Amino acid sequence: MKLKPSFDLPNRTRLEDVNLPARIQNVLALYGIKTVGELRVTRGTTLLTFQDMGPRSVAYLRNQLGLAD
Repeated sequence: MKLKPSFDLPNRTRLEDVNLPARIQNVLALYGIKTVGELRVTRGTTLLTFQDMGPRSVAYLRNQLGLAD
């Protein structure tokens, strides 16, 4: 069973264990982001440079997991 996205998830939580949309999961895996902690320290502007990662996806991650600006 996958974990619900939350600000409370520990940084060491693997993203494959979090219930995120498949497209977002695939993009993050392609760019080597494997844990919630790695995602949290990746700036939104950096995420926007990833192919298939748009402003709505970044906003979703920010609202669900608490990303850096």
